[in-house]
Amino acid sequence: MKTYNFRKNSSLVNYEITTYTHDPLIGITSLTSPSGIKETYKYNSFHRLNKTLDSEGKIKKEYNYNYSQALLFYNTQKSQDFNKTDCTVGYSPASYTYTVPPGIYSSSISQPDADQKAIMDINTNGQLIANQNLTCAPTCPINLYNAISASYMNIYSAGNKVNFQLKFNSGNVVQWSNGASIGTIQGDCKPGQWRTIHYNEPNSNSVWEIKIDPIGNVQAKLLSGFVPNTINFQFEFYK
Repeated sequence: MKTYNFRKNSSLVNYEITTYTHDPLIGITSLTSPSGIKETYKYNSFHRLNKTLDSEGKIKKEYNYNYSQALLFYNTQKSQDFNKTDCTVGYSPASYTYTVPPGIYSSSISQPDADQKAIMDINTNGQLIANQNLTCAPTCPINLYNAISASYMNIYSAGNKVNFQLKFNSGNVVQWSNGASIGTIQGDCKPGQWRTIHYNEPNSNSVWEIKIDPIGNVQAKLLSGFVPNTINFQFEFYK
């Protein structure tokens, strides 16, 4: 039955009738009240109600929707140091820092989850890249003086720099404030000219002046602080 005939049907004259038009893919497109006043409904591209128009086509109501994006968490910067692990005896491994910059990985779950993805990247690739790309440098021995004995030494040349790591006791040196000879570097780690290094010792926060001559002689002088039971020197100098 057509809508016009339905509303004019004499058998329904005592009934209040509201009629609708409908789009099966969207919803109600118009409504006509028992008094004959028509409202039209307009929808946006997402099939959400956008406007309600009166019988003259004027806007009665207008609807706006703010679509928020899903909240994402991004990793903070994560770093870890790696040494080459496949050097043979007499060679020292180079080291480098593998860094995952901030914002590389995201998570819709949590910040720790995004950070964990960055850590997994480090665990998967850090050591592998170190072994593939770093080199092994020949180590340089050092002849120690003044009854000094070393618990750890690692001195090697890397390009135009020498990496000097020496952990030792104070031997029979009584006054480090007067300066004392530690030993003589051998091999390819001697500087081409005198080098002076000012160094803060991490165990005691003491300050040292270390001088190395072209022959490889290493002298150390305590400038401030106290001498710990084990002295730990770790620095670089130019050849």
